[in-house]
Amino acid sequence: MGILSWRGIAAGILLMVGLVAGTLPSKADPPPAKARIGDITFNYTPFQWRIEPNGTGLTATCVPVDCRGVVFDFSVRDGYGECGKDAVRETAARLFPMADRHAVNAFRSGRFGLVLAESRHGAALGVAEYVFACLDWQDREYRFAMRPETVGDSTWAGGALAYLVSRANTPPALVGVLKLRGLELPYPTEIWRPTEMAPGQSYWLACLPPTCRGEGEFVTVSAEPTEIGCTFDKVDGDLWNYSEPEVIPLTPSEPNGLAFSVGTTHSPCRNYVPPHRVACAWHDGIAYRITAPGGFGCKSGFDIPDDALENLVSGARLVPAQ
Repeated sequence: MGILSWRGIAAGILLMVGLVAGTLPSKADPPPAKARIGDITFNYTPFQWRIEPNGTGLTATCVPVDCRGVVFDFSVRDGYGECGKDAVRETAARLFPMADRHAVNAFRSGRFGLVLAESRHGAALGVAEYVFACLDWQDREYRFAMRPETVGDSTWAGGALAYLVSRANTPPALVGVLKLRGLELPYPTEIWRPTEMAPGQSYWLACLPPTCRGEGEFVTVSAEPTEIGCTFDKVDGDLWNYSEPEVIPLTPSEPNGLAFSVGTTHSPCRNYVPPHRVACAWHDGIAYRITAPGGFGCKSGFDIPDDALENLVSGARLVPAQ
């Protein structure tokens, strides 16, 4: 058998494998497309969405049968902090007054935390749904408002929107820097949002979705003069017998980084409650502390993922002498 014959057989095998696996594009499938609003670029295929410019925003029409004909208006505005569950529930109730149920949930959609309301008549999940959603990203709020007149018989519009957002991308998030006395603390702005408490001495860092749930999770950062170095005291609880702190050193990721140690104190509650964690480093008479308060009592808690806290702590560095 000649070389050309072997090549033909090989090509046929590859063709069959591609058809079985579904990896070869069909001539009937439209090519992938992109649409951008603000910093967000949506990646989609036209047999799923039809997205068109509309002034400063976008109009997105859903194509699959479960949400066919549903139209979303995508918009962006400067501002931050209003994309929470309560605000989304109130907006959904205002947009869709005919519905009497406005279930609101926060979803991890790719690198975004999407807050989505699925409003319906009563509790039945099989009836048409009305959808409103938003997300905060880099000091901007993105809104996805369904046009009420396009509801029809759709029952999957919220899922289709969440999937579209999950495949979107943005440029790399900015990296901010906090300065406290002799320390610089870089932080990714897609995870942390700082508020200065005492100028140059303490900050409050809110943990953002989807890293955290967006329900009040935070850490505090402080720089306090002391001659006794770092201490890891047991949590004071009159009604609960908290564990003794377990102290573990962390290796700094920066050449001029400080060597922090993290003290972890666990709650005695039978159900899981996020632990109280304090990262502390002492240098030139200053104790630098990064504190995740954990839970209060046995029913509530502010859970900061371990890797998010450790990455924040390990990036701390000393300010070079001027």
